[in-house]
Amino acid sequence: MVLSNDKVKFFLSSYESEAVRFAVDDMCKDITNVTGATTEYNKNFNIFVGNLDSQETRDFLDNIGLHYNDVLSVEEGHKIAVSFEKCFILGNGELGTVYAVYEFCASTLGVKPFMFWTDGVYEEKKDVSVVEYTSTPFSFKYRCFAINDEDKLVALSPNGEKRYCSNDQFSTIPSASLMINACKLVLRLKYNLFVPMTMLNILNPREEDVVKCVTSRGLYITQNFYEPLGVSYNTWNYYWASRNKEQLKASYTDNPQCFETIWEEYVRKWSAYKNVVYQLGMLKNQYSSEIFNDLRRFDKPDDVAKTVAKVVNLQIQIVTKIVGKDARFMLYKEKNLSIALKK
Repeated sequence: MVLSNDKVKFFLSSYESEAVRFAVDDMCKDITNVTGATTEYNKNFNIFVGNLDSQETRDFLDNIGLHYNDVLSVEEGHKIAVSFEKCFILGNGELGTVYAVYEFCASTLGVKPFMFWTDGVYEEKKDVSVVEYTSTPFSFKYRCFAINDEDKLVALSPNGEKRYCSNDQFSTIPSASLMINACKLVLRLKYNLFVPMTMLNILNPREEDVVKCVTSRGLYITQNFYEPLGVSYNTWNYYWASRNKEQLKASYTDNPQCFETIWEEYVRKWSAYKNVVYQLGMLKNQYSSEIFNDLRRFDKPDDVAKTVAKVVNLQIQIVTKIVGKDARFMLYKEKNLSIALKK
C-alpha cells in the first residue's frame, strides 16, 4: 500500500482514549510533514487505528478476516498490517495502540524519536509505502525513562515559572511544550514509565500539570527514589513551613505521625491520576542517598533495617487504603532496604 501525496483519510472510534488521540494527532502531523498530504477523519479510511480492548474493534476485524491474536497474546503488543489496500494500526490496550501509531511514524514515515531534541528535519518523501510490523514481547514490564536532572529542561525554559526549591538547579518548572515533547520521546522509544521531574510537588498546581501531562499521554509515572510517596526533603520543609512548623525535623524516629499525615495527603492527591507507581522508602538526601536524621540513630544495620521495614509497611498500608489493592509500588535498591526486605 502506498500513501497518497494528496489526502490521507484515517479512522478511529469515538471511544478511543485521550492518549491514543494525542498519538494520532502526532501521526497526522508527521504524515503532512513527510508526504505533503493533508489528513482528515473519514469512515472511508486509508488508515484504521484501533485498540483491541474494544469488542467493537475486534468484531469489525473479524468481519473483514484480519487476524489479531498475535497482538492480544503480547502485553502492550502492537502491529501494522495492510489488507484490502488499507493500513490497520492495532494495539493491545491503550499503550499498545499508542506504540503502534508511533511505530508507523518510525518505520513507514522514517520519523526519528529524537528529532525534536536534535533539531532534526523531516525527510520529505513521495510514494511512501506502508511497512508492516508485528511487535515481540518486551523484556521488562516497566521500562523507565528518567530525566537526570531536569535542569537541562530548565535551561531551555529561561522564563519558566518559579517554584519553591532550595536548589537553583531545580527552581524553575520546565515549560509545558518541552514536557509534552519529552512525553512524546518516551513513547516513541516505547518506554512506559516516566520520572518527569526532580522533587515534583503535586500540591503546587503548576507542578500538578506535569502529572496531568504525563498520565494523559498513557504513561505510568513515578517519583524519584528519594521522594517516597511524592514527598522529598524539599517538599517536607515547604509543607510544614506553610503550617508554621518551620523547624520540624525530618526524622521518622522523632515525628512518625507527621510523616503519616504528609504521606496520606500526598497519596490522596496522586491517587486522582491513573498509572501512578508509588515510590517506597525512607526520606533521603538527594545528593548522598543517606536517610535524613535517622541513619545515625542506630548502631547496627539490623536496627536501621527494622525501621525501614516498618516505614515501608506503613506506606503500603496508606496507599492500599486510598488507592486499593491494585496499587503499584517501586522500591529503590539500597543496602538498608535490602536488609529490611529480609525482616
